[in-house]
Amino acid sequence: MITEDPSGGTNNELAIERAAVDYALGYPFIYRTDDGRFLTLDEAWDELTPDLLAGLPAGEQVIDGGDVEALIFESGVFATIEVESQIVTQYSDARTRWTNDQLREQVFLTSDHGDLSFEDWLSAQVQAGVLKPVDVLQFVGYEDEDADEETVITERLIIEEPEPS
Repeated sequence: MITEDPSGGTNNELAIERAAVDYALGYPFIYRTDDGRFLTLDEAWDELTPDLLAGLPAGEQVIDGGDVEALIFESGVFATIEVESQIVTQYSDARTRWTNDQLREQVFLTSDHGDLSFEDWLSAQVQAGVLKPVDVLQFVGYEDEDADEETVITERLIIEEPEPS
């Protein structure tokens, strides 16, 4: 089970708006902060920009994404982790979110599903509104240089942008 947090998120997880997903999918790094959070380039930019600009003369208080990326790499202000990103579908009952494997092993096996296959049972649960599919952006890589295999380093619940009011 991914979480029992009513928000549907893991402790380290943030949401990401669907409009930002394509950029995150194409960017090969995430950044780990000293306090253990993982940031996309845009989030790293947001955290760095005020500190970087504060001491610069007014004419130099403009930086672009390439400058921020170079600063992160050169200064080591954040740990840089090479990742591949992917979108996966998970399922939620509004309290808990599960991967397919977790649903199969933890819920399906212990539920009264008659002679339905897992796929048929899952489809019936979604159609009945018991489970809702949710898209998640996962960042997969080697968390540190000693890791033997790739793992999901962090993930973001993909949310739709609010309608303008």
